[in-house]
Amino acid sequence: MGDYPMGFRFSPTDEECIRYLLGFVTGNPLPSHDHISTADLYGDSEPWDLFGDSAAAAGCRYFFTRLKRVGGGATSAGRRFSRNVGQGTWSNKGQKSDVFCGKGGLIGHTRSFRYEPRKSPAKGPARGRWALKEYALAEDPVMEGRVVMADYVLCLLKKKKKNFDDVDDDGDDEGTSGGFLPDSRVGGDSGKRTGSQAVEGERNEEIGQSGLMTNREVTIADRSHENGHYCPSRVH
Repeated sequence: MGDYPMGFRFSPTDEECIRYLLGFVTGNPLPSHDHISTADLYGDSEPWDLFGDSAAAAGCRYFFTRLKRVGGGATSAGRRFSRNVGQGTWSNKGQKSDVFCGKGGLIGHTRSFRYEPRKSPAKGPARGRWALKEYALAEDPVMEGRVVMADYVLCLLKKKKKNFDDVDDDGDDEGTSGGFLPDSRVGGDSGKRTGSQAVEGERNEEIGQSGLMTNREVTIADRSHENGHYCPSRVH
């Protein structure tokens, strides 16, 4: 993750996250791909092991991961998924939220989870400290013939500073601002863009918001996409 603009951090919007996921499942290039890792977030590893010490300062990490269908394997027609992780599970915090593109078309969904250990630990980094935001593509012709890749999602794994009873997950700025944001952890007046920082920050934000797909890639994925954007018109 060495290509952050100085004094900035990676903070894509929900729409950008859906576009990153679309690029991943269709095999298209991903801008800032080194900010998103690939890991099994629904396997044997605990959230803090997946998170790692290197991400502790940032407080969050992004992962592509594959959902695990309950009974029948990856090609099962079943709609249920297992979200067990390590010695606990990801507990759903509410209903899924729709993600729309600029034209108003539905492009994906998000769900929020929190880590719940199967046994309440006496101490440690477990209960109430780990949040997961899951991004999934909306059903679309672009996914036809991609059964295995259709089970992939993009996840934002966050280490909370307080327990969930003390802070609302929606108060974080990940997924709302986009591009690269000033990093308050960096010394000096990092909240203002000056010189090369301003140019680099604006360039990366433009990359993040312009979509992932070239005209050639759009033709391969779905001829109905316009101008390189995965953005269907809303149906009334």
